[in-house]
Amino acid sequence: MDRVGKMQASTQAYSVKFLEMTRIYGKSRDIIACVFEGEDSKYYAPRLNYAIGEGSWHGINSGGKKIVLQVYDCIAAHPIYSLYRYAFFIDSDYDHWSDYSDKKFIYQTASYSIENYYTTENSLKNIISSEFNISECGDEASDFEKIINKYVDLLEIFCYALSEFNYFAKAHRIMERENKSIQSLNLSNVKLSDLVKVELDGINIIYDLENPSSVFKDSKDFVFAARAISEARETLPKEKWATHFRGKQQLEFLRQWLSLLKADRCAKVPKFFSKSGNVKISLSRENCISELSQYASTPACLRDFIDMIKNIPEPQLAA
Repeated sequence: MDRVGKMQASTQAYSVKFLEMTRIYGKSRDIIACVFEGEDSKYYAPRLNYAIGEGSWHGINSGGKKIVLQVYDCIAAHPIYSLYRYAFFIDSDYDHWSDYSDKKFIYQTASYSIENYYTTENSLKNIISSEFNISECGDEASDFEKIINKYVDLLEIFCYALSEFNYFAKAHRIMERENKSIQSLNLSNVKLSDLVKVELDGINIIYDLENPSSVFKDSKDFVFAARAISEARETLPKEKWATHFRGKQQLEFLRQWLSLLKADRCAKVPKFFSKSGNVKISLSRENCISELSQYASTPACLRDFIDMIKNIPEPQLAA
């Protein structure tokens, strides 16, 4: 699809989502219409249900960040629908230059994406305690400590392993910011298995760290600008790797490692655990975001945002 075709498709998409919002308000003027980028509602839904109440909000899967922002601009400028209750949720992605703080009803993740909320140390502690039945105060406390320490070490190694990939991926985003006609790259075409092999006790780097652009299957002869690489490195310092590297890869790392941990826990003679046990949790690639949602971290900024939209008064419309 050419550029004009993409623009037309985008316009049609956000018009459809705007219409969906008006239908929501047609059923109830008091409901909060929540617009998400995609399947992010699998993370946000239980948190909204807990804080606001089931039936008090209605979610819309927009299909992309750009459409979320287009619908927001359309609603916010509308003489009637701007008076209703709504909330929009977007990922920060690599766009460190984007600031939506002036748009009161947009929540932007404090990390790259919601997937990074799944890979925190506290999130893992919740998973191990609930699903592996091992707590830090129980009779297998030493195993619990061993697991957490190993994960913290592996996450740091994993982030190092993917650092060059993330620098190049972000550099491309920076170049897009400055030149809209730049050749596109589909990050989804790069599988984690193209980059590293996750093992129970370590991370093996597969791709060439000195030539990370080789993993971009659609890059062809694309040349990354040195200034863009430099900006990417400066804005992704080591202390931000875990939170600001591409979230889907971070979550996939966690999923693969937990799968290995589960297999070892269920083995007759475990290598990692002091004794075997039963672990029932599903860890599917397709739906991991739902399966682990209850254990993911909920940052203070999100709790504050939900509290704010919860207290938006019912719209007072002229008769």
